[in-house]
Amino acid sequence: MSKKLHDGPNAFDSMGEHYASIGAYEKALEAQLIAVDYGVFASPYANNAQLYKAKSTKEEVRATVIEHQKAMQATILKGDYVAYQKFEHPEITVTSGDSNLKPFYMLTKMQFLEDAPLIWGAFDLSDMNVYFSPDMKTAVVTFNADSSFTIKETKKKTIYATRGSATWVATADGWKILHSNFSPRKGKKGLPKMN
Repeated sequence: MSKKLHDGPNAFDSMGEHYASIGAYEKALEAQLIAVDYGVFASPYANNAQLYKAKSTKEEVRATVIEHQKAMQATILKGDYVAYQKFEHPEITVTSGDSNLKPFYMLTKMQFLEDAPLIWGAFDLSDMNVYFSPDMKTAVVTFNADSSFTIKETKKKTIYATRGSATWVATADGWKILHSNFSPRKGKKGLPKMN
C-alpha cells in the first residue's frame, strides 16, 4: 500500500530494515538497493545498503580479514615495509604490544629498518576467529601464534607460543590494521625482554 500511495524510497528502506531485523540480509540488500536507486547521488540509504552487503557476505569478509592478518604478519617477519604499507592507512596510527609485555608502541617504518636481534623460524597462525562490530566496520581477529626464534647474539633457540589479537577497520581503501597485541600462552614463552 505504501508503494501505491507514494512512488519513493521509504517503503523499500523500511522493507530492508524489516528483513535485516530477521537476519535475511540478502533480501534486505535487495530492497535497500531499490531505495538507493531513487537517489543515487548522496543517497541517505547507501549506508544501510553497505551494511546489508557486508552482513550478507560475512563469511567472505571474515576470510578476507584472516588472509590480511596472515599476509601482514609475513611482511613484518620479513621486515618488508613496502609490502606492509598495503595494510596501513595514512590516518591511522598503528599500535602494538609484544609478548614480552613491554609497553605498547607505535608500529612505524623505523621498526622495519632496525636490525632485528632475532631470526624467526616458520610462523604459524591457527585457531583464528573474527568478531565484528554491529556496523561491520571493525573486526577483531583472535589467534594462536607458534614459531621459534634464535637470538643472534647468543645463538640460543627458543620455542615461541603466544595468543594474539588484532583490530582491523574497514575503510574506503579496504581493511586496514589499527592495533595488535600478543601475550605468552599459559606455561609457554613469548619474546624475551630485550632493548
